[in-house]
Amino acid sequence: MNKSYLSFIVCFSLLIQVAAVAQELSEASVLQHDPAMQKSDFVPGVVLIKFRDSVQAGMAKGGGVEFNVASLNRILQNYSLRAVRQLFPQASTELAGRSITTYSGYTYQVPNLRSIYKIELEDPDRMFALIHDLQRDPNVVYAEPDYILSIDGKAPPAGAVSREGQGNLDQTANTVPNDPFFGQQWYLDAAGVVAAWDSTTGDTTSLIAILDTGVDWSHPDLVDKIWINEAELNGLDGVDDDGNGFVDDIRGWDFINHDNDPMDDNSHGTHVAGIAAAASNNAVGIAGVNWQARILPIKVFQSSGRGDVSTITEGIRYA
Repeated sequence: MNKSYLSFIVCFSLLIQVAAVAQELSEASVLQHDPAMQKSDFVPGVVLIKFRDSVQAGMAKGGGVEFNVASLNRILQNYSLRAVRQLFPQASTELAGRSITTYSGYTYQVPNLRSIYKIELEDPDRMFALIHDLQRDPNVVYAEPDYILSIDGKAPPAGAVSREGQGNLDQTANTVPNDPFFGQQWYLDAAGVVAAWDSTTGDTTSLIAILDTGVDWSHPDLVDKIWINEAELNGLDGVDDDGNGFVDDIRGWDFINHDNDPMDDNSHGTHVAGIAAAASNNAVGIAGVNWQARILPIKVFQSSGRGDVSTITEGIRYA
């Protein structure tokens, strides 16, 4: 897919930070099961593992996966595994091992994403035992549960957010959109966005990936802002025309239902997309921060607003 270079750097930096934090946590101490932790905090029986780059996987004689390290095979043979799969089989290894410095000054070593695996156990109660065994093996960088994250769907308590004095928009701004609900978007003026519009209203080369509960791509204030994958739109049905591993991903991907329709079933993602880049100065709805940017819908959270780390990282990788 042809994405903007900036979007790639932002998403790639997120992946690097996730991997770096996980490595620091795993090296600090062996993960212990906290009895106070509820099962809803992670996917039961699922373990995410990053192996050293020297570890290679292949097909075992009796089926399943076998590694080229005897100690790892001995550990896994003690557990009944439902599934073992590489989380990012199509990830490029070209940059693996190199150092990248972010805009904030942090330097990270680019991880080899192909060495990350997802294991599902037949017996979820043995998950922490497997994590404990794997973390003791020197061929494992980290092993951890597939934690569940949640969007913040709770309204702030009364008085937590004051709008006093925020209802009066910048009277000196020259670029004011005619969207009917713009007058209620006090946060745009508070963040200095309205004043910035006098300098620029955005760039058509910008692509904003919305990793959320999906996006209502048919919404009248968003329908003309959705990124379209021309290769898939003009290609053959049921064929991965652009070779990115996702069939017919014309307007993004749904990693929850594993299909090409990232429609929002919660409204949170649509709300976020509108704030970021709703069609503006079109006498409809609200004004987006970036009037020119396109939106790439990626559904990684369920309708409940919850999503697991492995699914979210797959969405980041897709972006």
